[in-house]
Amino acid sequence: MIYSITGIIKEKSDGIIIIENNGIAYILNVSNQTLSASAPLGDEATFYTFLNVKEDDLELFGFENKKELEFFKLLITVKGVGARSALTVLSGITIHNLTTAIISGDYKMLMSAKGIGKKTAHQIILDLKDKVAKQFEEELENISDISDMEINDYSNIKEAMEALSSL
Repeated sequence: MIYSITGIIKEKSDGIIIIENNGIAYILNVSNQTLSASAPLGDEATFYTFLNVKEDDLELFGFENKKELEFFKLLITVKGVGARSALTVLSGITIHNLTTAIISGDYKMLMSAKGIGKKTAHQIILDLKDKVAKQFEEELENISDISDMEINDYSNIKEAMEALSSL
């Protein structure tokens, strides 16, 4: 397994970053958030990686930070969510909003990611609700800082926070 890669960014395109390390150029599949947050062409950057092994293919996925990588790993444990689908979810929804949606059961927000239907959105919530609560405690603490307007959008957050607090 390749944990991370540091090198010079050679190219950027939709969902792809090519990074050169010691004369070898690697193609990294990345989310929109990682793509926009990455260093400019020609600069050195570090990406945390996940090597997806298939029967006939090896794909390297790159992430700006460990939190995004860990969330990717959680998403691919869900039945019906592959590596590409997980990357699509992370491209369309920030980790903060994704955490909030899973904990509050907001399947509509999950469905806003391209290719995620109602059934898959419900499966993500069902499979990850407890895991997200445990793994992203720091993110949950920040939920209390959400403005009143956002609380109205996610009416179940208070109830979820109280349930988690009682645990």
